[in-house]
Amino acid sequence: MSEVLLAATKNEHKQQLTEYKTVVVNLWRNPTTALEALSLAAQILDSEPPDLVTGQGAAQLKLGEEKAGEVISYDWQNMQRDWFLPCAFAQVDLTRTAYYLLEGVLRLPGQREHYDVPMTSLGKLGQLGPDRRDIYDGFDLTASPTAYPAFWGHDANSVVTLEQEPNNYLTPLSKPKKNRSLRRVSDLWPLAGKILLAERMWLTTQRLVAVHVDQPVLSNVWWSFAFHADVQEEMNKALVVWLNSTLAILVLLATRDETRGAWVDFKKPSLAAMPVLDFTKLSTEQLSKLAQEYDKLGMIELQPLPNMAYDPVRAHIDDAITSALGLPDLSTLRVMLGREPVVCMQRI
Repeated sequence: MSEVLLAATKNEHKQQLTEYKTVVVNLWRNPTTALEALSLAAQILDSEPPDLVTGQGAAQLKLGEEKAGEVISYDWQNMQRDWFLPCAFAQVDLTRTAYYLLEGVLRLPGQREHYDVPMTSLGKLGQLGPDRRDIYDGFDLTASPTAYPAFWGHDANSVVTLEQEPNNYLTPLSKPKKNRSLRRVSDLWPLAGKILLAERMWLTTQRLVAVHVDQPVLSNVWWSFAFHADVQEEMNKALVVWLNSTLAILVLLATRDETRGAWVDFKKPSLAAMPVLDFTKLSTEQLSKLAQEYDKLGMIELQPLPNMAYDPVRAHIDDAITSALGLPDLSTLRVMLGREPVVCMQRI
């Protein structure tokens, strides 16, 4: 009898856990006095925050007439799978849009219609290259031409266009460096790719999430990427266009590895798991549209991310995405993302 009662108690406890809601507070500014802190605490306790998934808006926090933050609730089970998402953005409308986009549905703030967006993880489409430690254990950097071109370094004021060229070369090591193991070039070079994704970004100056190089390269501060199967160049170009679109940046920031404010980095497992547009489900015409947009914009300079609302090149990228996928205008989302504090390092 005692075992039956114990099992019943466990089941009841488990059922209670599934009904729990986590209260998530996103402060727009920190309290500066004890009275302000007490005021915010009282407002949080008295709030009835809407659910991130099923609700709308957020409970408002105020200090005087100034908005001080937003409060939402989030299902406890969802919280166990992804604790970061509900606090990824200060603006709950961005968070809610990101949640649904990660599920393959586009829901824009204030709009009734929903749009399916075919998504898959980046790791299912292809393979990310080696990290910098492995590259340093297999190669030395050289200015002399070799069989191993590289894209070395990352200056946000220099890398300003979608299309890039190798800027250095690698030469294989003949013996291991001191206190290190020698990595075989035959293991490293097959992981070179024509697509490079930023490993670290200072969002206030960053212009590009990803670039395309005309030949496979390895890099010390970019993750190389290559599709699993041999693909036409159109798919490489289409992926770079997608990765620099507002929708892709929203997903990227919702899955980022938090470090220090606008300084964010992206670990290999996180990028491999990151949802991206599933290019294997696009028609030839859709891929062609995106590749043509790359050809038009490849050598035109993009502005830093905080200026995305006023960047004509980024608007053209978004227009290409919406035209190819049959989606609505993304300008509202682009404006909201550009003013997000983690992007511009300014209060809303």
